[in-house]
Amino acid sequence: MELVVPIAKKHVAVTDVIYGTKSAKGGDSTCKGELSRVNESPTLNVLLSGEQRRAYATNLKSGYTYEIAYSALDFHGKMATRKYYITIK
Repeated sequence: MELVVPIAKKHVAVTDVIYGTKSAKGGDSTCKGELSRVNESPTLNVLLSGEQRRAYATNLKSGYTYEIAYSALDFHGKMATRKYYITIK
């Protein structure tokens, strides 16, 4: 949809890390550490211009599920946020 409605700003961040029944939101220290480590990527958890097309995370760990939130602000001030879940096998 970015081709139809140009985006002014966007934000992509990993908002939770899940391992089995444990999660960063649930207070697990290992998952919290992984959440912090992953968000240190230069294109994650920072405000990006609308022209930037890629955000990336490196060295994702096998067995973990990552909750990724994508938020976009258009030139009319409307915000949209979607969450995606990626499991590394």
